[in-house]
Amino acid sequence: MNFKLLNSALASLILSVTCLINVANAGFITADEALVLTGGDLGGAYDIGNTIDGSGLSIHNETGTMDGLTINQNTGTAFYSSGQNFGSVEFSFNSSTNIDTFYLWQPIHLNALFSTTRGVKDFTLEFFDGANSLGLTSLFTATKYEIDQGTYGAESFSGFSFLNVTSVILDVKSNWGDSTYWSMHEVGFNQITSEVPEPSTLAIFALGMIGLASRRFKKQS
Repeated sequence: MNFKLLNSALASLILSVTCLINVANAGFITADEALVLTGGDLGGAYDIGNTIDGSGLSIHNETGTMDGLTINQNTGTAFYSSGQNFGSVEFSFNSSTNIDTFYLWQPIHLNALFSTTRGVKDFTLEFFDGANSLGLTSLFTATKYEIDQGTYGAESFSGFSFLNVTSVILDVKSNWGDSTYWSMHEVGFNQITSEVPEPSTLAIFALGMIGLASRRFKKQS
């Protein structure tokens, strides 16, 4: 008996189901590395690494949304550039990912004036797959942080979707008025979600494939 067709159909089904399940991991993520490209880095307590270490952030919920993910005015550390009010930073991932949202937390400083004037204002994002540029977003304008907010959440920026991203360059064009520094507290990204089919959907698909294979087998035998 020739079972090649049936075996091929079942193998295809298993591969399809496996792929559908594997792409279902998604939600809020942070970069694995951060590097200042232009604008300098004060280092120490103001190192760029502070923007991806989650310092001062509460734990986000299991759905990957930003509900409850906030910064407290008295905790955490921020990044501060050195010597100019614009610059660029590269965020890298150890493995490629799919991204459709950027999250930004503005800086908090004991001096209220610094918190409101040194935060990010206008910026763009450029996405890369290795050395190849995947695309550049339009100019975004962030919301100015007001010191009386105390505990606050991230501002999200979307309207784009890039696949197989290995790094992102944040190019800050301007801050909110300070002439010497620009700053941010934390950044994050949303990994694109792919839904896993319900068991009933998979069962119907499986039965259909097996039925088709059986019919073809009967015709050939």
